[in-house]
Amino acid sequence: MAGIICLPDFMTHEDGAHGRLKRALDAHLQHVGQFWVLWQSSRHACAKLRVFIDHLSLRLFPANDGQ
Repeated sequence: MAGIICLPDFMTHEDGAHGRLKRALDAHLQHVGQFWVLWQSSRHACAKLRVFIDHLSLRLFPANDGQ
């Protein structure tokens, strides 16, 4: 089966790295947007929350890997 999809990089990274997906139409994509994490108001995030936020940051917005 073949087709074109537009999904966030974090959803396709593994399949692209293994050659199961190929990038197309990159010149027509705009990589803009924001990601918000909201939690109850406090002066500092608890340790579990901080670890979760750090995990999301690494998984959703990895360092540029040459793409």
